[in-house]
Amino acid sequence: MENKERIAIIMASYGSPESKEDLMEYLRDVFNGRDPPEFAVKDTEKKYATVDFISPSGKIIKNIREGVEKNLQGGAPMGNVIIVNAFKHWKPSLMETVKTLDDQGIRKIKVLPLFPLRASSIYDSYIVPLLDFMRQNNINMKVDLISGICRDKNFVKIWADSVSKIFKKGDFLLFTAHSLPKLKSEEQQYIEDFEESAREIAKALNTKDFATGFQSQGMYGRNWLGPSIYEVLEDVKEDKLKRIITVPIGFLYDHLEILYDLDLLFAKKVRDDGLEYTRAASPNASESFIKLLGSLIEKSINQERGDL
Repeated sequence: MENKERIAIIMASYGSPESKEDLMEYLRDVFNGRDPPEFAVKDTEKKYATVDFISPSGKIIKNIREGVEKNLQGGAPMGNVIIVNAFKHWKPSLMETVKTLDDQGIRKIKVLPLFPLRASSIYDSYIVPLLDFMRQNNINMKVDLISGICRDKNFVKIWADSVSKIFKKGDFLLFTAHSLPKLKSEEQQYIEDFEESAREIAKALNTKDFATGFQSQGMYGRNWLGPSIYEVLEDVKEDKLKRIITVPIGFLYDHLEILYDLDLLFAKKVRDDGLEYTRAASPNASESFIKLLGSLIEKSINQERGDL
């Protein structure tokens, strides 16, 4: 290719500790270097104990990156492109990663947050601190954001295919996304992406028996996006339902917000109310999801190089 300038794709995600011994270091990072409050330590220990203190998310994220690399290998856009993982609250951090890329002489990076819905909170908590770090350390790079995974037509297909494997007549679909400590007016794009994706998936499944609800509200902050999944359950549990299928379209891969908050806590509440509970499988490192991410990266790089 004529353009030999290297581009780095940073797959950005929240991060998780890799062992029980890592929990305090992880939580101190979450709490901006301060010792975490006792309730946070106990709550985190309880959650991670259910997965032997190793979240599956770390391995899944690594498999996603390796899958995208393999999928794109040999394609025109990949000649001078590298793909790396970086984390908000684990190692390597976004800042460490950008410093390494700068040392390697890379002048263009594209940040691909592994979150499907567009949200101002993602930009504020990932991109803004990264740009501040670069300014403070005189790192001169062009930074682009690849966002809106949910807007790809294959996003709806991936989730519709997942639900169709377990969906039966009479099931109620509860689409979920992570609540944010924000007013609705501050996250309109996030809410619109969530609700539109839910409608399109339900339409593909030819059902009107669905609702959207937010999950995993934190123990701090006064304003959290709602309604919560528990409020939705109260509204619909008397509607002669037999089974609730949760469809966590606000997430892309399995981690504790799904395995604990949904499959343990919420599932218990559903069953206590006399209903059956099950969940649609996440995209994880599936071939279809890897192809979706690859197409987004290709499109972004082709636009960068003026090939379209």
